[in-house]
Amino acid sequence: MYTKPSTNRPLLRKDTELISPNLESSSKVDTEDKKNEGRQLFEEEHKENPKKKWSFFHRKAKGPRDIMLDGTVNPPNKVKNVIKNQKYNIITFVPIVLFNQFKFFFNLFFLLNALSQFVHALQTGYLITYVGPLALVLLLTMAKEAYDDYERYRRDKQANSAQYKRILRDGQEEMVPSSKLRVGDIIEVKASQRIPADLIILYTTEPTGSVFIKTDQLDGETDWKLRKPITFLQKQKVEIEEEYSYQDSEGCKITVNPPTEEIYKFEGVFTCGDYREALSLENTIWGSTVLATGKIQALVTYTGKEMRVVMNSRDPRSKVGRLDMEINRLSKLLFGVLAALSLGLVALAGFEGEWYVHFFRFIILLSYIIPISLRVNLDFAKLFYSYQINHDKDIEGCIARNRDIPEELGRIQFLLSDKTGTLTQNEMVFKKISLENGTVFTPEKKHEIVKYLKKNCEKYNGPLGDIEEKVKGLADQADKKKKRLFRREKDCLVRDLISALVLCHNVTPVDDNGSRVLQASSPDEIALVEMTRSSYEVERSRSKQNYY
Repeated sequence: MYTKPSTNRPLLRKDTELISPNLESSSKVDTEDKKNEGRQLFEEEHKENPKKKWSFFHRKAKGPRDIMLDGTVNPPNKVKNVIKNQKYNIITFVPIVLFNQFKFFFNLFFLLNALSQFVHALQTGYLITYVGPLALVLLLTMAKEAYDDYERYRRDKQANSAQYKRILRDGQEEMVPSSKLRVGDIIEVKASQRIPADLIILYTTEPTGSVFIKTDQLDGETDWKLRKPITFLQKQKVEIEEEYSYQDSEGCKITVNPPTEEIYKFEGVFTCGDYREALSLENTIWGSTVLATGKIQALVTYTGKEMRVVMNSRDPRSKVGRLDMEINRLSKLLFGVLAALSLGLVALAGFEGEWYVHFFRFIILLSYIIPISLRVNLDFAKLFYSYQINHDKDIEGCIARNRDIPEELGRIQFLLSDKTGTLTQNEMVFKKISLENGTVFTPEKKHEIVKYLKKNCEKYNGPLGDIEEKVKGLADQADKKKKRLFRREKDCLVRDLISALVLCHNVTPVDDNGSRVLQASSPDEIALVEMTRSSYEVERSRSKQNYY
């Protein structure tokens, strides 16, 4: 049952000010005072950063965002809902790839070695013998980078072109790609669909009034998360017999905080006339998650670069493995040996004539001490490793998204985990349970639990039956100071334990491909409730009002 929040309770935070649910009265502030206050803040910041330009609207954009159910957004928001994970474009591809290659001494040495053959005094052989291997390495690297970036482009295009049903305010529906969604749109998402933007749930078709989402692409957690719609709109859609349209909710709005990278925190308020409802993380679904059950209608709150998943991501960068760094260090060491040998040969000749020209010619002649074939073989090996990973039948579904560091998997010495779920696949199994009197029940002794349950159910009408009898007996005593502790019977302990496990949890039964499965935010709860199933305490359905 919904409880109306107190009108004195602060719901949103704007910088250092608390905004009360009475948003209409708090918003009636003189505009000139706001501008003067904003300009004063800018002048203070300008002293620290003189190059910063004045923008009153930039200051204003940091405040709360009002989204009307008719699609109006204040302040206006035109951020495109486009995902872009590409590292290069047509102009920057060649310069960035060459820079990433020649910033290492190993490649720079062979580049200077090849360029030296264009100087007549330093020519020591055929030009192809110096340019060919280096060109092969560069072409192979550029081909890998181009293919990896094309794969990123293809995945982005697939995500941006995914079709979603947008609900217009007049009740009509249209299919639009994800890239056309804007803040204030109301869309419909079905089970197993990817969430295209940060949403607030308005309505769900689930009879329980709640849905589950998968967040493994957002936070790495494989367990399902419970989400709920706005109570007011859910009741309107369910209780009103005629078809309810959001056009009927004129004047209703949702106020949310500015975009932030906090994925576990959200504050908002739904306002419709005199009705106000506080919104929390349970009412939201962040982008890049997947709707696991049911069908929802949701309001687009943040798009594109304002989404949580985008704000928590970083620009793609070129990765370098430890093996490449070791080869680069060894090449510097070999160059030192090479320079010492060349200097020694020049010294033996007595530094006669243009000795410095002979010094560089000796370096070029002895440059084979640093084998460029090592780099060629390593690049081909990385391609082979990536191919084997992608086509290994023992690890189906595994994809090598980066072909620069596949060999690093073979150098893992320690595996550090921040939680057990990473190692156990978030699957828990009931092993045993111990009572206060020292009794231990294991899966092999479940029949004993059933026996104790039957015995207690025949004796008492509900849990704590023995406690109730003792309390009544003590109430009849004249001297209540002589209360004594008593030892409870084993069947009473088992009855109360199973009752607590059956009732005190957040597990919901859902239909998954025709089979009934349990889902919860914690695998511990699922394991304990699964244990109670065998004790004939089976949960058939769950809702906010009823529990069967």
